[in-house]
Amino acid sequence: MMHTTEMTAPVLTTAAKLLLEECVTPHEWNAVVRVSLKAGLLWRCHDCKENHYPIVDACSCGTQRPSHMPG
Repeated sequence: MMHTTEMTAPVLTTAAKLLLEECVTPHEWNAVVRVSLKAGLLWRCHDCKENHYPIVDACSCGTQRPSHMPG
């Protein structure tokens, strides 16, 4: 029997946090951030280039979370 979890913003945020907590070096951190952005575990503001977890609705500069990210 296969168990699936709905990919909600809190689930994606938890996944990203768990991965980032395991980073030891700046190189690991940068690699995990890049992969997390591509996988949709994080989103990047196109205006100021700040990275955010999916639970964040808007960047501090005012840009809204992309519509393809679950809310």
